[in-house]
Order: sequence, then C-alpha cells, then structure tokens
Amino acid sequence: VESSSIKEDLYRRDFTINAMAIKLNADEFGQLLDYFGGWKALKQKKVKVLYNLSFVEDPTRIFRAIRFEQRYHFKIDRDTDKFIRNAVNHDLFTKLTDERLREEIILLLGEDNPWLATKRLDHFDLLRYIHPRIKVSKKTENMFRSMEDNLFLFTLPLADRPIDKWLVYFLILINDLSLVETREVINRFKFMKEEALVMLKAKSHVPEILEQISAKVNLAPMVMYEYFMSTPVEVLLYQMTRTD
Repeated sequence: VESSSIKEDLYRRDFTINAMAIKLNADEFGQLLDYFGGWKALKQKKVKVLYNLSFVEDPTRIFRAIRFEQRYHFKIDRDTDKFIRNAVNHDLFTKLTDERLREEIILLLGEDNPWLATKRLDHFDLLRYIHPRIKVSKKTENMFRSMEDNLFLFTLPLADRPIDKWLVYFLILINDLSLVETREVINRFKFMKEEALVMLKAKSHVPEILEQISAKVNLAPMVMYEYFMSTPVEVLLYQMTRTD
C-alpha cells in the first residue's frame, strides 16, 4: 500500500459507477469527483469497466458485473461484454482460487431473484467453472421460480429457523449431478461442514422420500414427522422445487 492521488485510487475500482467520490472538505463540500464517466453510466444504467484489462487483473469482477446488472436493472455495456468474453475465452478463471470463486457464487445466488443472474452466467459460459455438467434449462428456471414462491411460504412458519437460500439455489444448479460429482464439487470448493452435510443429504435422501410420498403408501405420521423435523430447511425447500 502506498500513498497516491484520489484519481489513481478511483482508477483501481471495478466499474465506472463505483469510481466516483464526493469531497467532504469544508471549503469544497459536496463536489463530485468523476474522472471516468461514472455519472453518465449511472444515468444510462450501464455497468462499464474502467479499462480493458480489468477482468484480466481480477476475473471475479465478472460476477460482480452480473450481480450489479441484475440487482439494479442495468445493462453491461458493449465493450465490457466483449472484455468478459475475452476473459472467458482465455480461461482466466483458472487463475482464481476455488475459495474466491465459491464466495462469488454464494453472493450471486444470495441476491433477490437470482435466476436472471444465473442465466447470465450461462450466457457467458461461466457455469462450467462450477462443474462442466451443469446446464440450465426450462426445468432449472421452473425450480428457481418454485423456490421463490416456497421461500415466501416458509418464512412465516419457520421464522425461528434461518434459511441459507443461496444453498437451495445451488442445490438446484447441481440437481443433475450424481452423488459422486457432488462430493467432488464439495471437496473442490471447500464448503463448510454444515453446508456439505446439507448437499449430501439432499442428494441421498430427497429421491428416496419423494419416491415414498409418490408411491401411495400410507406412511405413519410419526415417520413423516421425524423425517421433516430432522431435515434441514434448505433440503425441504429443494425437495419442494422437485415435486408438485
């Protein structure tokens, strides 16, 4: 870290909309410093990088660009779109640690209504960095939409049980992966023990219980009660997205 000018400091930011500053000095209080067209981009609702090597220096900015685009209903500008594709074509994500990629995925899936952001990940061919077999389809979209509806229903009766909604969306993303492939993803990204247990329980228990529910077999109320009370909320929500 070294001392520099405010212009140099702002130039290190990710996007022009994040590269503005307002003076707090008493004699110039409120003066906007905008060296890179941030105010114009803000008015035009554009997500724009400051320079063409921005994603080369930090590929996680691509995830942030998508998050901001969807959160604020902005649009990634044409040049920035080109720089993203260039970064993907040059496989720059292989330079990232799996932990950093994991945190960006969690942040993106933790956004309100993350389906559109997930579609953008697919649009830029980024889902393969989670696992090459992950594909999004109409089924994936329906499960995401179902999750949004079910989450609303769950928040009131289960107010005392915190819900990691990003984890449910992640389970939907890896829905078509086998148990072995799921273990590979867990080990690669070093998910926390509690998160890993949720994913493994979803993979091993959900198909079984759905089959029992669908088999028109009269399950004893106590059996059902014990299953639902011992099952993490995230697994129940994921289960609901898989069945009517």
